Amino acid sequence: MKKAISILLMIALIILTMSVATSCNNSNDTGSTTVADTQSGASDTNAAATTTAAPAATAAPTAAPVTAAPTPPAPPTFPDNMITLPTAPKATINIDGVKDDAYGDGYWENQIRDGNEGATGKVYSAWDDKNLYFLMDVTDTTPNHEATNNYERDCVEFFINWNSTPDEDTSDTTHPYWQIRIASAPATESPTDLEPNGEQISCGGNFDSANLSQIPFKVVPRVDGDTGLTKGYTIEVAFPIALAAGATPLKDGGSVVVDFQIGDNQDGSSRGSQAFLVPDDDLVDNQWQYPNADRGILPLGPARTLTNLAASATYPASSVSQGVAAPANGSLLTGLIIGTQVGWDGSPAGGNLDTGNLAAYDGDLTTFYDPPTGQSPVSFVGLKLDKPYVLTEVRICPRGDMLARYQGASIWGTNSDIFDTDTATQIWVSDAAADDQSFQCITSDQFIAGTNTGYTHYIYFNGDTTQYGDVAELELYGTAK
Repeated sequence: MKKAISILLMIALIILTMSVATSCNNSNDTGSTTVADTQSGASDTNAAATTTAAPAATAAPTAAPVTAAPTPPAPPTFPDNMITLPTAPKATINIDGVKDDAYGDGYWENQIRDGNEGATGKVYSAWDDKNLYFLMDVTDTTPNHEATNNYERDCVEFFINWNSTPDEDTSDTTHPYWQIRIASAPATESPTDLEPNGEQISCGGNFDSANLSQIPFKVVPRVDGDTGLTKGYTIEVAFPIALAAGATPLKDGGSVVVDFQIGDNQDGSSRGSQAFLVPDDDLVDNQWQYPNADRGILPLGPARTLTNLAASATYPASSVSQGVAAPANGSLLTGLIIGTQVGWDGSPAGGNLDTGNLAAYDGDLTTFYDPPTGQSPVSFVGLKLDKPYVLTEVRICPRGDMLARYQGASIWGTNSDIFDTDTATQIWVSDAAADDQSFQCITSDQFIAGTNTGYTHYIYFNGDTTQYGDVAELELYGTAK
């Protein structure tokens, strides 16, 4: 019995031991599975983490809107109201205050700002490789030399825009821009810091004042012996291009933008009026600081052709061919043909050589002189003689299709190279239109009494405000004085 019980106990112990072993084995398996599962889970988690960490595919960033580059401002330009001046011929001028025959046709600057009355002038131009030349003949009956500063005295301001650039200021020194002011006379009052010597010439723009002494100029009375300048003054000046660093070389066919102001002190206190090329432009009074305020275009051309009239087969055959007998007294006068070299072409500057001064002396009744401007003292035709002559007869053939323009036709005498009705003497004037295109023969008994005293220059001019100076042929007869 005891043995059976022992066997049963042993069997129970074995079963218990196996159960424990199985339990242990099952624990180990479960643990291994848990680790494996955990590692697998970790792997899955890592995989998921890896997938999450990878940057998600995203759309390309939206490009910033393309903004067009701002349109640069248009470069400054000159306006449409520019004045084309008569062409300056190529010539070397002696600065002596006397008008040289080689100068070009004149331009009458007679427009005064704000409708005031005051000094006016006629400007003549020329050029060579080294200089621009100007002669300004100023009519001024209220002379003033007393103001200390020359801009307050009677004066002319010359503006030279050497490169013709419409700059809005003078800061760009590679674009030489000159303002040169020349007074009619030196100051007579006490000097100032501005003008320590009562200077007659001063400058502005970007001109170097240290070079003023290198600008040759001459101021003389318009009328010989008028030391008080009661009838005005003439300024002649040369502007050397060598002083304008960076300037465009002067050449035939080129041009230069220029302008002129004529200042007039009428009451002794300050400048009372100014004549301009374009007076009604608000900008022109600031030419001293704005190069784009200049309003003159000066064309540069070849040398002026100077023609000496001589009796020939064609001149004066025109009057003879019309059956007009030779004058009873005097001989045909010949000399240098003067006056406007180019005629009307649609602009005040002219440009038509076929209607210039030569047409009045070509012996052809179908051609004619037609001035570019009417009633202007720079628009005339005439002769410069070798010595004074007294007229005995004048023969005029009117323009055939403009017979009305014979009204106001007049003959003047002067001894000056500059014609002006203020200083010349009127010898004869027509008071009616022509009836036909036949030679009008004016004998000395028809002249204005006391005027035919002998002159070196004779001028045909029409100052009638309703007419112009057209003429087909002009013949002068006379005797040496």
